[in-house]
Amino acid sequence: MRESATNYSRCKKREGKSRARLRLAILISTVLSIALLLSLTSCMFAPEEPVGRWGVINEQGEWVVEPQFFNTGGRFIDGRAPMSDEDWPGTLPGLSYPGHWGYIDREGNWIIEPAYSRIGLFHDGIARAEDPEEASGAWLAFGLIDVNGNWVIEPQFDRLEEFAENGLAAASTTNDMWGFIDRKGNWVIEPVYEYAYHFSPNGYAFILKGANNSCFLIDSEGNIVAEFQNGVYGTFSENHLIPASFSTDSLYGIVDLSGKWTVEPVFEDIRGFYENGTAFAQESTTHLWGLINETGEWLIEPQYSIASWFSDDLIRVVDPRTDLAGLVDMTGAWVLQPRFYWVDESYEDGVPFAAKDPEIDLWGFANMDGEWVIEPQYEEAFSFAEGRAVVKVPPAEAHS
Repeated sequence: MRESATNYSRCKKREGKSRARLRLAILISTVLSIALLLSLTSCMFAPEEPVGRWGVINEQGEWVVEPQFFNTGGRFIDGRAPMSDEDWPGTLPGLSYPGHWGYIDREGNWIIEPAYSRIGLFHDGIARAEDPEEASGAWLAFGLIDVNGNWVIEPQFDRLEEFAENGLAAASTTNDMWGFIDRKGNWVIEPVYEYAYHFSPNGYAFILKGANNSCFLIDSEGNIVAEFQNGVYGTFSENHLIPASFSTDSLYGIVDLSGKWTVEPVFEDIRGFYENGTAFAQESTTHLWGLINETGEWLIEPQYSIASWFSDDLIRVVDPRTDLAGLVDMTGAWVLQPRFYWVDESYEDGVPFAAKDPEIDLWGFANMDGEWVIEPQYEEAFSFAEGRAVVKVPPAEAHS
């Protein structure tokens, strides 16, 4: 799949939990009935389709961990990577339990046993996790675990998002009200909102409040900074400007903390601002992507089918003339001519990055000259990080 990363806050009205769960229960019942019928039919006429497995290689392309995992959370961070040890027969709307999750070290040893139905990234020694037993029978299934997999905060939250830079995470309770907790599980901002979004790096978060689900911006202490129109918002710049789209014509512009336009809505889409004060924007007529600054000026004219960050100063783009991906710098000059179907982002300088061959539809690893360092042979792959890359092989090559 090729797509640009997004980070939006959808400040719009939401259904109440009781009604949403009733609809979900009806939908689940219907889906299960259909799934059972299809399952019985498929059992009579076709064998179960095998799936590939994930493993870990070093920079020479040698297996460090044989392919044996059903799912992965991606690259290694601080010597660990999230993996799932078993498959899940499917997912239902609103539910996602692809096996049991844990963390492995760089040699493939479980440092946190696969005992969770969902698991998050570690921040300051803790991560959010979902208890599969609680998830199967109740809604209060999320808690916090330490680096050894022990519960620091027992499962007690209906939903729990990742922690932001200010040390707060959005969480919800049984009555479907949202607030923010710290890393000790204490409510720093009480659960009094209909919904709460992730805090931006500048310390602001959108929340929905009141019977009409009005959209407000709050600071890290829960003080209301401004009321906003219901809409879709990107991530803030350091100067507190934010891409926005309201329901009038679906075009994007840029607003300030008061919700006033600083750049009129003339773009088809705008991604959130990056740390360098730039954002990818899509031109509304050609539907092509370029790079803009906080004033809405084109730094790189719209000319790409897809554009997203490869590293801090390089951009991965798809040329619409060839439908191939390459790399450009901040001026739009080609650093690596388009020759791949797509490339993964780079996590470290000077090491091979994952790229997909457009001819054989497999992933390998290339250098900045576009040469294959490890030949394409994988169904999926993440770029190297900490001397390891997580890759997926076809079923026939999987380690059982």
